[in-house]
Amino acid sequence: MRNTKPSDLSKMLVEALRMLEPWLKPRRYSRGEVLWHEGDSARELVVLDKGRVKIVRTRPDGTRVLVFIMKEGDVFGFMPLLDQGPYPGTAIALDDIEVRVMGVSELKDAVTRHPDLCFLLLEILAKRLRESFDVISHLSRRDAVGKVCNALLKLLPLDPPQPPFLVITLPEPAYMFAQGIGLTPETFSRVLTSLVRQNILHRLGNGRFQVLDLDRLQAMALEANAMFPQRTTFF
Repeated sequence: MRNTKPSDLSKMLVEALRMLEPWLKPRRYSRGEVLWHEGDSARELVVLDKGRVKIVRTRPDGTRVLVFIMKEGDVFGFMPLLDQGPYPGTAIALDDIEVRVMGVSELKDAVTRHPDLCFLLLEILAKRLRESFDVISHLSRRDAVGKVCNALLKLLPLDPPQPPFLVITLPEPAYMFAQGIGLTPETFSRVLTSLVRQNILHRLGNGRFQVLDLDRLQAMALEANAMFPQRTTFF
């Protein structure tokens, strides 16, 4: 198995494109046009020659999470072709784009002609999956921090005193408060510990926290609100 560093991934893409070239057909999409929707039956593999495409997934609350931004030279859409499952995300053109596409039968012909192509595509897919897990993990952490910061700010009085005289008191046991904002007690505790270590909060005990840096607490809440806006789409 090759080490999939960025340079190695680029080499794999170039080699895969060389093998796929005879079966690829050109196509164009306008900015904002949807190549396919999440859940659609797989139709084709795409090689992006010009422009960018974003891949998004829909969360249970209806918001959209950015998973990838595909750029010139990227190959995508082949995972559903391999397992004949639906597309796992919606593909949307960020620019006027030029692509080359191929369907299932053409891909089978290409793999039959070039057996090594299958291994190349699997390695590229493995890299994409690893990046996807990293994105999901990152977004989950940011979402938890935002929930805690916003919840703590809501506990402030209307005319709060300035730090270091500002104290926040949880209105109920920590585990109940965590559940009320959609977090596990363990995650809530980890976020609070992180805020204490960053000298944003000071733990006084019995559910009481001294606010040392109100500006940073508010900034972290605003940043999370920008990443997870309360509207129907993520963008």
